[in-house]
Amino acid sequence: MADRDSLWRRSLTLTVPAQSLDYRVVVQELVSTIGRRRTAFVAGQLDADILDQWIGGSQPPADSKSPLYCTWKVATAIAKVESPGVARAWLTGLNSVLDDQVPLRLLKDGDGKRVIAAAETFISQG
Repeated sequence: MADRDSLWRRSLTLTVPAQSLDYRVVVQELVSTIGRRRTAFVAGQLDADILDQWIGGSQPPADSKSPLYCTWKVATAIAKVESPGVARAWLTGLNSVLDDQVPLRLLKDGDGKRVIAAAETFISQG
């Protein structure tokens, strides 16, 4: 349990400021973990084709960066401790800690702190 908790804490304490991230990497990793449509959804985009432009070097809109970063942070942390499949399922399923809401929707809506707290509970209960 201590190893899981230690890994979780290291994953969530990434010190890279969101604005200095290479969003090509963030988007690529999210697409790999949660898929194109879900990545576009969390960024507030209806068309997943925009992701190709971001992976190619275009910057996402400013209001998409925080949800992308927070989703990437949570997905990466859960995937490191559990697996990418568990991260995807956790992000897209109803969550009782979040009043039966879907974490991905909350992330899209800017409620990252609440989702991180729920993810921390998930990991700590292992």
